[in-house]
Amino acid sequence: MANFKERDMKNVTANLVGEVKTASFDWDGETINVTNFSLVEKKNGKRHYTNCAAYGEWSEVAKELKAGDLVHVFGYIRERRNNDKLYKNFIVKHMNKIEKENKEEK
Repeated sequence: MANFKERDMKNVTANLVGEVKTASFDWDGETINVTNFSLVEKKNGKRHYTNCAAYGEWSEVAKELKAGDLVHVFGYIRERRNNDKLYKNFIVKHMNKIEKENKEEK
């Protein structure tokens, strides 16, 4: 848990938008799976997008998501710079799909 305290951890609950993309790479002789996806939430009449990366077990959960799903993620923002461009990615430490309740009026 000490790792969580060292970073600015955040919760985001939003709808999945676009395509879910899964890939893998080798790190220290181990194959790591990663699933990338974007969430969109409306705040003050504007859309706010969060680009997410889920690794390991969370990659398996994320690759089952579909556009429009309501998702809760917990994690932190990792920034990296490439030349003059700043890239921000939300690293998922925990996530779950929020099931929508069926409410039918009679």
